[in-house]
Amino acid sequence: MGKLISKSYLAGLSIGMAGIISSYAMPAVAPFVFAIGLLIVILGDFNLYTGKIGTYSIKEKGLLDISLILIFNIVGAWTVAQYFKLYPITDSLQIALQYKNNQSFTQVFFSSIFCGILMYTAVTLSQKSKSREIIVILAVSAFIIAKFNHSIADSFYLSIDGINLHDIVFLFYAALGNAFGAKLLHYISNLKIEEHT
Repeated sequence: MGKLISKSYLAGLSIGMAGIISSYAMPAVAPFVFAIGLLIVILGDFNLYTGKIGTYSIKEKGLLDISLILIFNIVGAWTVAQYFKLYPITDSLQIALQYKNNQSFTQVFFSSIFCGILMYTAVTLSQKSKSREIIVILAVSAFIIAKFNHSIADSFYLSIDGINLHDIVFLFYAALGNAFGAKLLHYISNLKIEEHT
């Protein structure tokens, strides 16, 4: 249990760190720089909710493990945000916060579905391909460019202003959408495998 929690917390720290780095990068390269977060997660074999939820079986493992992963991912990202508060908020971060605060929960949910699909693609293909760095960079930069909602990255951004009830509901819909998108692609890919056997 301790290992699961620590690896989940470190995953949140990694995504939060990516948020800091990308906020200081030039707009043209920021989406690609953010991918360093997921690369660290893969290299460290950390537990990232958006990377685990697609293949996670609640029926076999129950809700506890995946809930702890999500909670400590958020705590890790929140921790980095507290450090980042010591510095002036960058223009790019201010724009990102304003965009997220103006989204309806319906928009958050559907946007998160697309992010879940991209994250499942990145994690799954990175396990099968020798070019995993390229795959991760493309998938992560795609969700940043399209402004899709990633529940853990969003927990970093929202923590800059301080988490309130609206933010908690926002993250709930984001986590739900991420799960739906990842599990949808996992289900479809398994159907294709069954057709070929």
